[in-house]
Amino acid sequence: MNESASGSLQNLHDVVAPVAIGWWPLAPGGYLILGLGAVGLAWLAYRRILRFHHDRYRRVALRTLRRIQERGPGPQAAAELAVLLKKTALAAWPRTRVASLSGDDWSNFLVHTGASKTAAQRLSAAAYSDLTSDPTSDPAAHNRLCEEAARWIRGHQVKARE
Repeated sequence: MNESASGSLQNLHDVVAPVAIGWWPLAPGGYLILGLGAVGLAWLAYRRILRFHHDRYRRVALRTLRRIQERGPGPQAAAELAVLLKKTALAAWPRTRVASLSGDDWSNFLVHTGASKTAAQRLSAAAYSDLTSDPTSDPAAHNRLCEEAARWIRGHQVKARE
């Protein structure tokens, strides 16, 4: 090899990579995206808080239903369950829409707002049974009725303009 060629190779410097471009400070578009993201998260948090406060009546009703279910079947279970469902409906809908409902109208209301037809019939029948022929005297029937009531309390649909 030629000395002048090797000497020139020794004079070469290593390749220096440029400094990596950092993420901060952002370009104006990045600030815009961050701002829109923050507004979106704040809006979602606000909606979540509103939903939590709006559904308080459901949580209270479910706690009351658990107490009714834990007490077990008895002569007062059907009456307490009927009162609980009516109070829950009154908390969600205007009094003028719900307070006067009874019998088939109450059953149709339960179906219209989310209960299955058979569940609504059972819940309505339990509400209007006399205390001597209590349909919830059987533990299995009592639990089934409480589960149907819980399903309606959790899942009933309240339309915005009702």
